Amino acid sequence: MDELRRQVQRARWWLGMQRFLRALGWCCFGTLLVAAALIGIDKYRSLGVEPWGWAAGAVGLGFVLAGLWAFFAGRGAVDAAIEIDRRFGLKERVSSTLTLSEAEQQTEAGQALVADAVRRAGQIDLAEQFAVAPGRQIFLPLAPALVAFLVALFVPAAGENPVEGKTDAEAARRQVEKSRESLQIKLAEKREKAKREGLEDAQKLFM
Repeated sequence: MDELRRQVQRARWWLGMQRFLRALGWCCFGTLLVAAALIGIDKYRSLGVEPWGWAAGAVGLGFVLAGLWAFFAGRGAVDAAIEIDRRFGLKERVSSTLTLSEAEQQTEAGQALVADAVRRAGQIDLAEQFAVAPGRQIFLPLAPALVAFLVALFVPAAGENPVEGKTDAEAARRQVEKSRESLQIKLAEKREKAKREGLEDAQKLFM
């Protein structure tokens, strides 16, 4: 009977992991979608959190939510026994055995049922029918994660207007041109002055 209970506990663990992984894709999809929105909002109104912080927090929250879902939606031992019967074609031997009362287990029929269930349970390999398969939904978080990355990388903040940046660069270029022209005028004046005063060496200096 102890071996039967151990098999049932293993089945419960496999089922719990299956629920967790299937919920994880949806939970992280939702939390990363919210994170992408918050990163976008931060571009226009600073929230004081770096983009990677939103993303990391979203993934962590997704794991927590998936764990809570797997825990609260978990099945009992009888449900796990029913799954063993269904997947291995045991015709309710395991589930019926677990529902027997102590008095029923002591009867001749009860003992025969327990012995048969224990024997059958000892012959099966749960990994054959209870392998964890997360499903395609595990890839769902990739979409909002990509959106969050693109928003963080390519959407400029409100104070980083590309048009204003271009205008500032143009103004700086004009200022340099103006300074260069002013310097050329001053040099030309000094050459003229040196020429009037007959200072040939000075003329060469200001060429």
